[in-house]
Amino acid sequence: MRTNESEPTKHTTAPPRTRVRRATRETPIARPGDDQIRQRAYEIYLRRDGRPGDPAEDWFCAERELIDETPAPAPAPSRPQSRRPRTTATRKRS
Repeated sequence: MRTNESEPTKHTTAPPRTRVRRATRETPIARPGDDQIRQRAYEIYLRRDGRPGDPAEDWFCAERELIDETPAPAPAPSRPQSRRPRTTATRKRS
């Protein structure tokens, strides 16, 4: 008995699995505000003595400068260690 080619088959292959990024415990980078970026982009324009340039490039450069200036967040506290310290030497039982 032939199956109709227009009918879907019963056994379909599952899509390939993709790796899922796990959420990190690190604090996300604080993005500077638009007003701060706008001011820094204007300062970049003034450093060029007002000569023509790319406003988008000034914006991205200003944003990068401001992000680089912000202090790095403090590292997350490490997990508390167990109460019993691990020993490297094994004890010989008698």
